[in-house]
Amino acid sequence: VSPSLKADQRALTVEPNALASTTPSLMGQLSEIGRGLNLTATPDPGQVFSNWTGSVTSSAPILNTLMESNFVLRANFIPNPFLAVKGAYNGLFLESTNPVSHQRAGFVTATVTDHGSFSGKLLIDGGTHPISGKFGLDGAFQQSVARAGKSTLNVQLQLGLGASAGRITGTIGASGWQAVLEADRSVFHPATNPASLYRGSFGLVFPSGPPDPARPGGHGFATIQIDAGGSTRLLGSLGDGTAVVQMVALGVTGRWPFYTALYGLKGSALGWIQLTNAGAGLEPGGPVTWTKTAVSGKLYPSGFTNHVDLLGSSFIAPAKGIRVLDVTNAIFSVVGGNYVPATNATLTINTNNSVTITSTNLPGLSVTLSAVSALSSGNFIHPATRHPAPFKGILLQNRRQGFGWFTGTNATGAVTLETAP
Repeated sequence: VSPSLKADQRALTVEPNALASTTPSLMGQLSEIGRGLNLTATPDPGQVFSNWTGSVTSSAPILNTLMESNFVLRANFIPNPFLAVKGAYNGLFLESTNPVSHQRAGFVTATVTDHGSFSGKLLIDGGTHPISGKFGLDGAFQQSVARAGKSTLNVQLQLGLGASAGRITGTIGASGWQAVLEADRSVFHPATNPASLYRGSFGLVFPSGPPDPARPGGHGFATIQIDAGGSTRLLGSLGDGTAVVQMVALGVTGRWPFYTALYGLKGSALGWIQLTNAGAGLEPGGPVTWTKTAVSGKLYPSGFTNHVDLLGSSFIAPAKGIRVLDVTNAIFSVVGGNYVPATNATLTINTNNSVTITSTNLPGLSVTLSAVSALSSGNFIHPATRHPAPFKGILLQNRRQGFGWFTGTNATGAVTLETAP
Protein backbone atom coordinates (compact mmCIF):
# COMPACT_ATOMS: atom_id res chain seq x y z
CA VAL A 1 0.00 0.00 0.00
CA SER A 2 1.04 3.58 -0.41
CA PRO A 3 3.09 5.02 2.49
CA SER A 4 0.50 7.77 2.79
CA LEU A 5 -1.93 5.21 4.23
CA LYS A 6 0.24 4.47 7.23
CA ALA A 7 -1.38 5.10 10.60
CA ASP A 8 -1.24 3.97 14.21
CA GLN A 9 0.10 0.51 14.85
CA ARG A 10 -2.41 -2.01 16.27
CA ALA A 11 -2.20 -5.61 17.43
CA LEU A 12 -3.02 -8.13 14.72
CA THR A 13 -4.94 -11.27 15.68
CA VAL A 14 -4.83 -14.19 13.20
CA GLU A 15 -6.26 -17.41 14.62
CA PRO A 16 -5.82 -20.71 12.84
CA ASN A 17 -7.84 -23.47 14.45
CA ALA A 18 -6.12 -26.49 15.89
CA LEU A 19 -6.01 -28.26 12.53
CA ALA A 20 -3.57 -26.09 10.58
CA SER A 21 -1.43 -22.95 10.43
CA THR A 22 -1.18 -19.63 8.65
CA THR A 23 1.78 -18.18 6.82
CA PRO A 24 3.21 -15.93 8.00
CA SER A 25 2.33 -16.47 11.67
CA LEU A 26 1.20 -13.00 12.77
CA MET A 27 -0.59 -13.81 16.03
CA GLY A 28 -0.30 -10.78 18.34
CA GLN A 29 2.11 -8.90 16.11
CA LEU A 30 1.83 -5.18 15.58
CA SER A 31 0.81 -3.90 12.18
CA GLU A 32 -0.14 -0.55 10.78
CA ILE A 33 -3.75 0.20 9.92
CA GLY A 34 -4.08 0.22 6.13
CA ARG A 35 -1.05 -1.98 5.65
CA GLY A 36 -1.42 -4.80 3.14
CA LEU A 37 -1.60 -8.34 4.50
CA ASN A 38 -0.87 -11.48 2.47
CA LEU A 39 -1.82 -14.69 4.28
CA THR A 40 -1.84 -18.35 3.26
CA ALA A 41 -3.77 -21.00 5.18
CA THR A 42 -2.04 -24.39 5.12
CA PRO A 43 -3.90 -27.45 6.46
CA ASP A 44 -2.25 -30.14 8.53
CA PRO A 45 -2.22 -33.67 7.07
CA GLY A 46 -5.74 -35.07 6.97
CA GLN A 47 -7.37 -31.61 6.91
CA VAL A 48 -8.54 -29.17 4.24
CA PHE A 49 -9.07 -25.43 4.32
CA SER A 50 -12.70 -24.34 4.66
CA ASN A 51 -12.82 -20.53 4.87
CA TRP A 52 -11.67 -17.34 6.55
CA THR A 53 -14.02 -15.69 9.03
CA GLY A 54 -13.84 -12.63 11.25
CA SER A 55 -13.02 -9.18 9.95
CA VAL A 56 -12.76 -10.67 6.42
CA THR A 57 -14.59 -13.65 4.95
CA SER A 58 -13.24 -15.66 2.04
CA SER A 59 -13.17 -19.24 0.77
CA ALA A 60 -9.75 -18.83 -0.89
CA PRO A 61 -6.76 -20.16 1.11
CA ILE A 62 -4.59 -17.23 -0.03
CA LEU A 63 -5.92 -13.96 1.34
CA ASN A 64 -4.88 -10.43 0.38
CA THR A 65 -6.44 -7.73 2.57
CA LEU A 66 -5.71 -4.52 4.54
CA MET A 67 -5.07 -4.12 8.24
CA GLU A 68 -7.96 -2.56 10.18
CA SER A 69 -8.52 -1.49 13.76
CA ASN A 70 -9.48 -4.45 16.02
CA PHE A 71 -8.63 -6.81 13.20
CA VAL A 72 -9.46 -10.45 13.95
CA LEU A 73 -9.18 -13.23 11.41
CA ARG A 74 -9.81 -16.95 11.78
CA ALA A 75 -8.74 -19.69 9.38
CA ASN A 76 -11.16 -22.62 9.48
CA PHE A 77 -10.27 -26.19 8.58
CA ILE A 78 -12.20 -29.45 8.52
CA PRO A 79 -11.24 -33.14 8.26
CA ASN A 80 -10.45 -33.94 4.62
CA PRO A 81 -13.64 -35.45 3.10
CA PHE A 82 -11.82 -36.52 -0.08
CA LEU A 83 -9.48 -39.09 1.49
CA ALA A 84 -12.21 -41.74 1.52
CA VAL A 85 -13.41 -41.10 -2.03
CA LYS A 86 -10.25 -40.61 -4.08
CA GLY A 87 -9.80 -42.95 -7.00
CA ALA A 88 -11.05 -43.74 -10.49
CA TYR A 89 -14.73 -43.52 -11.45
CA ASN A 90 -16.46 -44.86 -14.58
CA GLY A 91 -20.07 -44.34 -15.60
CA LEU A 92 -22.74 -43.48 -18.12
CA PHE A 93 -25.12 -40.62 -18.79
CA LEU A 94 -28.44 -41.06 -20.60
CA GLU A 95 -31.86 -39.47 -20.61
CA SER A 96 -34.35 -40.94 -18.15
CA THR A 97 -37.52 -39.70 -19.87
CA ASN A 98 -36.69 -40.33 -23.55
CA PRO A 99 -35.35 -43.32 -25.50
CA VAL A 100 -31.58 -43.55 -25.37
CA SER A 101 -29.93 -41.89 -28.37
CA HIS A 102 -26.38 -41.85 -29.68
CA GLN A 103 -26.30 -38.03 -29.69
CA ARG A 104 -27.53 -37.56 -26.10
CA ALA A 105 -25.84 -40.35 -24.15
CA GLY A 106 -22.31 -41.44 -23.43
CA PHE A 107 -19.52 -42.57 -21.15
CA VAL A 108 -17.71 -40.68 -18.39
CA THR A 109 -14.45 -41.25 -16.55
CA ALA A 110 -12.97 -39.24 -13.68
CA THR A 111 -9.93 -39.67 -11.44
CA VAL A 112 -10.32 -37.87 -8.12
CA THR A 113 -7.34 -36.93 -5.92
CA ASP A 114 -7.21 -36.73 -2.13
CA HIS A 115 -7.65 -32.95 -2.37
CA GLY A 116 -10.84 -33.08 -4.46
CA SER A 117 -9.33 -32.12 -7.81
CA PHE A 118 -10.09 -34.40 -10.73
CA SER A 119 -9.53 -34.99 -14.43
CA GLY A 120 -11.55 -37.11 -16.83
CA LYS A 121 -13.38 -37.22 -20.13
CA LEU A 122 -16.80 -37.46 -21.71
CA LEU A 123 -17.42 -39.71 -24.72
CA ILE A 124 -20.52 -38.64 -26.62
CA ASP A 125 -21.71 -38.49 -30.25
CA GLY A 126 -18.37 -39.62 -31.63
CA GLY A 127 -16.34 -37.06 -29.66
CA THR A 128 -14.02 -37.23 -26.66
CA HIS A 129 -14.09 -34.14 -24.43
CA PRO A 130 -11.74 -33.61 -21.47
CA ILE A 131 -13.12 -32.34 -18.17
CA SER A 132 -11.21 -31.27 -15.07
CA GLY A 133 -11.51 -29.10 -12.00
CA LYS A 134 -12.00 -29.31 -8.26
CA PHE A 135 -14.99 -30.47 -6.29
CA GLY A 136 -16.24 -28.16 -3.56
CA LEU A 137 -16.29 -29.26 0.06
CA ASP A 138 -19.94 -30.18 -0.54
CA GLY A 139 -18.89 -32.36 -3.50
CA ALA A 140 -20.42 -30.08 -6.15
CA PHE A 141 -18.86 -29.12 -9.49
CA GLN A 142 -20.05 -27.33 -12.64
CA GLN A 143 -18.43 -26.78 -16.00
CA SER A 144 -19.34 -25.91 -19.58
CA VAL A 145 -17.73 -28.03 -22.29
CA ALA A 146 -17.54 -26.54 -25.78
CA ARG A 147 -17.79 -28.85 -28.80
CA ALA A 148 -16.74 -27.88 -32.31
CA GLY A 149 -19.79 -27.60 -34.53
CA LYS A 150 -22.14 -28.84 -31.80
CA SER A 151 -23.95 -27.37 -28.81
CA THR A 152 -22.06 -26.71 -25.58
CA LEU A 153 -22.47 -29.33 -22.87
CA ASN A 154 -23.51 -28.22 -19.38
CA VAL A 155 -21.87 -30.49 -16.82
CA GLN A 156 -23.08 -30.71 -13.23
CA LEU A 157 -21.45 -33.31 -10.98
CA GLN A 158 -21.96 -34.32 -7.36
CA LEU A 159 -19.23 -36.34 -5.71
CA GLY A 160 -20.66 -38.62 -3.05
CA LEU A 161 -19.21 -37.92 0.40
CA GLY A 162 -19.81 -39.61 3.73
CA ALA A 163 -22.68 -42.10 3.48
CA SER A 164 -22.88 -41.48 -0.29
CA ALA A 165 -19.19 -42.22 -0.88
CA GLY A 166 -18.27 -44.30 -3.91
CA ARG A 167 -20.42 -42.65 -6.57
CA ILE A 168 -20.58 -39.55 -8.72
CA THR A 169 -24.02 -38.39 -9.84
CA GLY A 170 -25.18 -35.41 -11.85
CA THR A 171 -26.41 -34.32 -15.24
CA ILE A 172 -24.99 -33.71 -18.72
CA GLY A 173 -27.11 -31.61 -21.04
CA ALA A 174 -27.40 -29.10 -23.83
CA SER A 175 -30.20 -27.11 -25.44
CA GLY A 176 -33.38 -29.18 -25.33
CA TRP A 177 -32.15 -32.23 -23.46
CA GLN A 178 -30.60 -33.40 -20.19
CA ALA A 179 -29.10 -36.79 -19.37
CA VAL A 180 -28.72 -38.29 -15.90
CA LEU A 181 -25.17 -39.30 -14.96
CA GLU A 182 -24.02 -42.10 -12.66
CA ALA A 183 -20.46 -43.29 -12.09
CA ASP A 184 -19.06 -45.90 -9.70
CA ARG A 185 -15.65 -45.89 -8.04
CA SER A 186 -13.18 -48.67 -8.72
CA VAL A 187 -12.68 -50.35 -5.35
CA PHE A 188 -11.23 -53.80 -6.04
CA HIS A 189 -7.57 -54.73 -5.72
CA PRO A 190 -6.13 -58.22 -6.25
CA ALA A 191 -4.27 -58.19 -2.92
CA THR A 192 -6.09 -55.86 -0.54
CA ASN A 193 -9.68 -56.12 -1.77
CA PRO A 194 -10.09 -58.90 -4.35
CA ALA A 195 -13.30 -59.19 -6.39
CA SER A 196 -13.74 -62.76 -5.13
CA LEU A 197 -17.53 -62.79 -5.51
CA TYR A 198 -17.44 -61.72 -9.16
CA ARG A 199 -14.25 -63.04 -10.71
CA GLY A 200 -14.60 -65.64 -13.43
CA SER A 201 -15.66 -66.23 -17.03
CA PHE A 202 -19.06 -65.35 -18.49
CA GLY A 203 -20.98 -65.47 -21.75
CA LEU A 204 -23.23 -62.66 -22.92
CA VAL A 205 -25.84 -62.45 -25.70
CA PHE A 206 -27.32 -59.37 -27.37
CA PRO A 207 -30.54 -61.02 -28.58
CA SER A 208 -32.21 -60.02 -31.82
CA GLY A 209 -35.80 -58.87 -31.85
CA PRO A 210 -38.63 -60.00 -34.13
CA PRO A 211 -37.63 -60.25 -37.81
CA ASP A 212 -37.31 -56.76 -39.26
CA PRO A 213 -35.51 -56.01 -42.54
CA ALA A 214 -34.50 -52.59 -41.21
CA ARG A 215 -32.61 -54.01 -38.20
CA PRO A 216 -29.88 -56.60 -37.67
CA GLY A 217 -31.40 -60.05 -37.27
CA GLY A 218 -28.48 -61.83 -35.63
CA HIS A 219 -27.81 -62.60 -31.99
CA GLY A 220 -24.69 -60.71 -30.93
CA PHE A 221 -22.47 -62.25 -28.27
CA ALA A 222 -19.38 -61.68 -26.14
CA THR A 223 -17.11 -63.41 -23.68
CA ILE A 224 -16.35 -61.66 -20.40
CA GLN A 225 -13.35 -62.16 -18.10
CA ILE A 226 -13.28 -60.58 -14.63
CA ASP A 227 -10.06 -60.90 -12.65
CA ALA A 228 -9.30 -60.57 -8.94
CA GLY A 229 -8.66 -56.84 -9.31
CA GLY A 230 -12.13 -56.25 -10.76
CA SER A 231 -10.81 -55.59 -14.27
CA THR A 232 -13.54 -56.53 -16.77
CA ARG A 233 -12.63 -57.53 -20.32
CA LEU A 234 -15.46 -57.92 -22.85
CA LEU A 235 -14.78 -59.21 -26.36
CA GLY A 236 -17.29 -60.18 -29.02
CA SER A 237 -19.49 -58.98 -31.86
CA LEU A 238 -22.96 -57.52 -32.29
CA GLY A 239 -25.73 -59.04 -34.38
CA ASP A 240 -24.48 -57.44 -37.60
CA GLY A 241 -20.93 -58.70 -37.11
CA THR A 242 -19.55 -55.43 -35.71
CA ALA A 243 -16.76 -56.11 -33.23
CA VAL A 244 -17.13 -54.92 -29.62
CA VAL A 245 -14.27 -54.62 -27.15
CA GLN A 246 -14.19 -53.01 -23.72
CA MET A 247 -11.94 -53.04 -20.68
CA VAL A 248 -13.30 -51.26 -17.61
CA ALA A 249 -13.31 -51.64 -13.83
CA LEU A 250 -16.14 -53.46 -12.06
CA GLY A 251 -18.11 -51.44 -9.51
CA VAL A 252 -18.58 -52.48 -5.89
CA THR A 253 -22.14 -53.72 -6.53
CA GLY A 254 -21.11 -56.00 -9.38
CA ARG A 255 -21.99 -53.75 -12.29
CA TRP A 256 -20.05 -51.89 -14.93
CA PRO A 257 -20.84 -49.23 -17.55
CA PHE A 258 -20.75 -50.88 -20.96
CA TYR A 259 -19.91 -48.43 -23.72
CA THR A 260 -18.32 -48.87 -27.10
CA ALA A 261 -18.11 -46.49 -30.06
CA LEU A 262 -19.11 -48.07 -33.38
CA TYR A 263 -19.23 -47.49 -37.14
CA GLY A 264 -16.39 -44.98 -37.33
CA LEU A 265 -17.85 -43.02 -34.39
CA LYS A 266 -21.25 -42.86 -36.10
CA GLY A 267 -22.88 -45.18 -33.58
CA SER A 268 -22.53 -46.69 -30.13
CA ALA A 269 -23.77 -49.35 -27.75
CA LEU A 270 -24.22 -48.62 -24.06
CA GLY A 271 -25.95 -49.73 -20.89
CA TRP A 272 -25.27 -50.87 -17.33
CA ILE A 273 -24.37 -54.56 -17.15
CA GLN A 274 -25.14 -56.11 -13.76
CA LEU A 275 -23.92 -59.42 -12.38
CA THR A 276 -26.68 -61.11 -10.39
CA ASN A 277 -27.05 -64.53 -8.81
CA ALA A 278 -29.72 -66.37 -10.76
CA GLY A 279 -29.59 -69.66 -8.83
CA ALA A 280 -27.48 -71.55 -11.37
CA GLY A 281 -24.66 -69.04 -10.86
CA LEU A 282 -23.81 -65.45 -11.60
CA GLU A 283 -25.34 -64.07 -14.77
CA PRO A 284 -24.59 -60.75 -16.51
CA GLY A 285 -27.63 -58.87 -17.76
CA GLY A 286 -29.30 -55.52 -18.20
CA PRO A 287 -30.73 -53.24 -20.88
CA VAL A 288 -28.45 -52.04 -23.70
CA THR A 289 -29.15 -49.58 -26.51
CA TRP A 290 -27.31 -50.17 -29.78
CA THR A 291 -27.44 -47.34 -32.31
CA LYS A 292 -26.19 -46.78 -35.82
CA THR A 293 -26.72 -43.49 -37.61
CA ALA A 294 -27.02 -43.42 -41.41
CA VAL A 295 -23.74 -44.78 -42.80
CA SER A 296 -23.23 -46.10 -46.32
CA GLY A 297 -22.47 -49.78 -46.64
CA LYS A 298 -23.87 -53.22 -47.44
CA LEU A 299 -25.75 -53.72 -44.17
CA TYR A 300 -28.42 -51.33 -42.84
CA PRO A 301 -27.14 -48.06 -44.39
CA SER A 302 -30.20 -46.15 -43.15
CA GLY A 303 -29.22 -46.81 -39.54
CA PHE A 304 -31.26 -48.14 -36.63
CA THR A 305 -31.71 -48.10 -32.86
CA ASN A 306 -32.06 -51.41 -31.00
CA HIS A 307 -33.06 -51.70 -27.34
CA VAL A 308 -32.19 -55.19 -26.07
CA ASP A 309 -32.27 -57.00 -22.73
CA LEU A 310 -29.06 -58.98 -22.39
CA LEU A 311 -28.90 -62.71 -21.70
CA GLY A 312 -25.94 -64.12 -19.81
CA SER A 313 -24.38 -67.05 -18.04
CA SER A 314 -21.33 -67.97 -16.06
CA PHE A 315 -18.94 -70.34 -17.83
CA ILE A 316 -16.83 -73.17 -16.42
CA ALA A 317 -14.72 -75.21 -18.81
CA PRO A 318 -15.82 -78.86 -18.44
CA ALA A 319 -13.57 -81.74 -17.50
CA LYS A 320 -12.61 -84.24 -20.18
CA GLY A 321 -15.58 -86.36 -21.21
CA ILE A 322 -18.16 -83.78 -20.08
CA ARG A 323 -20.29 -81.83 -22.56
CA VAL A 324 -19.68 -78.09 -22.60
CA LEU A 325 -23.46 -77.69 -22.81
CA ASP A 326 -25.64 -80.05 -20.78
CA VAL A 327 -27.56 -81.10 -23.90
CA THR A 328 -27.35 -84.37 -25.84
CA ASN A 329 -29.94 -84.04 -28.59
CA ALA A 330 -30.38 -80.51 -29.89
CA ILE A 331 -32.17 -78.45 -32.50
CA PHE A 332 -30.14 -76.01 -34.57
CA SER A 333 -32.25 -73.21 -36.10
CA VAL A 334 -31.60 -70.56 -38.75
CA VAL A 335 -33.87 -67.54 -39.25
CA GLY A 336 -33.51 -64.24 -41.14
CA GLY A 337 -30.46 -63.18 -43.09
CA ASN A 338 -32.31 -63.60 -46.42
CA TYR A 339 -32.77 -67.27 -45.57
CA VAL A 340 -36.46 -67.98 -46.15
CA PRO A 341 -38.19 -69.79 -44.57
CA ALA A 342 -36.78 -70.47 -41.07
CA THR A 343 -35.01 -73.82 -41.13
CA ASN A 344 -34.09 -76.39 -38.47
CA ALA A 345 -31.68 -79.27 -38.13
CA THR A 346 -31.20 -81.87 -35.40
CA LEU A 347 -27.85 -82.89 -34.01
CA THR A 348 -26.19 -84.80 -31.21
CA ILE A 349 -23.51 -83.32 -28.94
CA ASN A 350 -21.05 -86.08 -28.08
CA THR A 351 -19.14 -86.36 -24.79
CA ASN A 352 -15.96 -85.17 -26.49
CA ASN A 353 -17.97 -82.09 -27.64
CA SER A 354 -17.88 -83.06 -31.29
CA VAL A 355 -21.21 -82.69 -33.11
CA THR A 356 -23.02 -85.25 -35.21
CA ILE A 357 -25.67 -83.93 -37.62
CA THR A 358 -28.64 -86.34 -37.44
CA SER A 359 -31.12 -84.67 -39.79
CA THR A 360 -31.08 -81.41 -41.66
CA ASN A 361 -32.70 -79.13 -44.15
CA LEU A 362 -29.48 -77.12 -44.09
CA PRO A 363 -27.11 -78.39 -46.78
CA GLY A 364 -23.47 -78.36 -45.82
CA LEU A 365 -24.15 -77.82 -42.11
CA SER A 366 -21.18 -78.17 -39.78
CA VAL A 367 -21.03 -77.14 -36.13
CA THR A 368 -17.99 -76.77 -33.86
CA LEU A 369 -18.24 -76.22 -30.10
CA SER A 370 -15.33 -75.02 -27.95
CA ALA A 371 -15.08 -76.51 -24.47
CA VAL A 372 -12.40 -73.96 -23.62
CA SER A 373 -14.22 -70.71 -24.39
CA ALA A 374 -17.89 -71.74 -24.98
CA LEU A 375 -17.70 -70.19 -28.45
CA SER A 376 -19.32 -71.94 -31.39
CA SER A 377 -18.87 -71.70 -35.14
CA GLY A 378 -19.67 -73.47 -38.37
CA ASN A 379 -21.09 -73.24 -41.87
CA PHE A 380 -24.12 -74.04 -44.01
CA ILE A 381 -24.93 -73.38 -47.64
CA HIS A 382 -27.03 -70.25 -48.06
CA PRO A 383 -29.78 -70.84 -50.67
CA ALA A 384 -29.58 -67.28 -52.03
CA THR A 385 -25.84 -67.18 -52.57
CA ARG A 386 -25.15 -70.93 -53.02
CA HIS A 387 -22.01 -70.30 -50.99
CA PRO A 388 -21.04 -71.31 -47.46
CA ALA A 389 -22.53 -68.99 -44.84
CA PRO A 390 -20.20 -68.95 -41.83
CA PHE A 391 -21.83 -68.41 -38.45
CA LYS A 392 -20.38 -67.52 -35.05
CA GLY A 393 -21.94 -67.77 -31.61
CA ILE A 394 -21.66 -68.60 -27.95
CA LEU A 395 -23.06 -71.18 -25.52
CA LEU A 396 -24.83 -70.08 -22.33
CA GLN A 397 -24.31 -72.96 -19.91
CA ASN A 398 -26.85 -71.83 -17.30
CA ARG A 399 -29.57 -71.61 -19.96
CA ARG A 400 -28.49 -74.71 -21.93
CA GLN A 401 -28.73 -72.70 -25.15
CA GLY A 402 -26.53 -71.33 -27.89
CA PHE A 403 -26.92 -68.09 -29.85
CA GLY A 404 -25.17 -66.52 -32.84
CA TRP A 405 -25.34 -64.71 -36.18
CA PHE A 406 -24.59 -65.15 -39.87
CA THR A 407 -24.62 -62.80 -42.87
CA GLY A 408 -26.91 -63.12 -45.89
CA THR A 409 -26.99 -61.01 -49.02
CA ASN A 410 -27.85 -57.70 -47.34
CA ALA A 411 -28.98 -58.68 -43.84
CA THR A 412 -27.84 -60.74 -40.89
CA GLY A 413 -29.74 -63.65 -39.42
CA ALA A 414 -29.84 -65.60 -36.17
CA VAL A 415 -28.76 -69.10 -35.27
CA THR A 416 -29.90 -70.84 -32.08
CA LEU A 417 -29.09 -74.14 -30.41
CA GLU A 418 -31.44 -75.63 -27.81
CA THR A 419 -32.57 -78.90 -26.33
CA ALA A 420 -34.69 -81.05 -28.64
CA PRO A 421 -38.19 -81.75 -27.28
